[in-house]
Amino acid sequence: MSVHYACIVPHSPALIPTIGKQELSKLEHTIKQLEYIKEQLSEREIETLVLIAPHNESSKRKEEFLIHLPSLYISGFEEFGDLVTKKEYTPDPVLAHAIKKDLEQDGFSVSYVSEKKLEYSAGVPLYYLIKNTSQKLIVIHPAEVPLKKQFEFGRNLQKSLQKHEKKIACVISGDLSHCLSENAPGGFAPEATTFDQEVVSFVKAGKIRKLQKIDTDLAHRLGACGIPPILLLFGFLDHMNHEAHFLSYEAPLGVGQFVMEFVF
Repeated sequence: MSVHYACIVPHSPALIPTIGKQELSKLEHTIKQLEYIKEQLSEREIETLVLIAPHNESSKRKEEFLIHLPSLYISGFEEFGDLVTKKEYTPDPVLAHAIKKDLEQDGFSVSYVSEKKLEYSAGVPLYYLIKNTSQKLIVIHPAEVPLKKQFEFGRNLQKSLQKHEKKIACVISGDLSHCLSENAPGGFAPEATTFDQEVVSFVKAGKIRKLQKIDTDLAHRLGACGIPPILLLFGFLDHMNHEAHFLSYEAPLGVGQFVMEFVF
């Protein structure tokens, strides 16, 4: 089996020490789980991380899935006032080309983007997760398509990856509601807490149909960018024997930070 691990992780810029600063201690439990996942990836000797990151400003065709494939990935957080933290990651072009070919044959619209700079929804989790510099990376941005289509894409992505011998992990980057307190980035929305509670319970119980019926307009209003990648993940997990382990959920800064792992 090529796929050895999968997880859901958040991407709040406040998780970066030079950005979160005095607020970092409030995210201590989330950071602990990210460190745990890093060790799991290392222990399983993962060779390539396939990271699904929701934020994408590179494509004008929103119905396309994007494979972000530069000659070198560069992560930085200048837009958040951090001029210090910079990381570099090595792409896996051979695997990326194979994935693109397979998905296009399955009827999906897939394009490349060669921009070196990683968007923060990829850069933040990678800051914690890549320990071994020999690990390679492929970043995929989901298209703006219905949730059932996200599920189908994930299922076909898994089918493509299973053809390869290398050890692969699928990392889903996504936050939940951004409206959980008065000082939250999206302001306070009373429905945000119930929304997050339902999403977490659906994911923990593997209730795919419930997830597919989530009100995407509400999710968008609440800033819950993690919903499309989570549906993609459940397509990815389809017909795979796995155990789901809930690790944490917290929202001390008004943004739902959700961490969960899936082991095979």
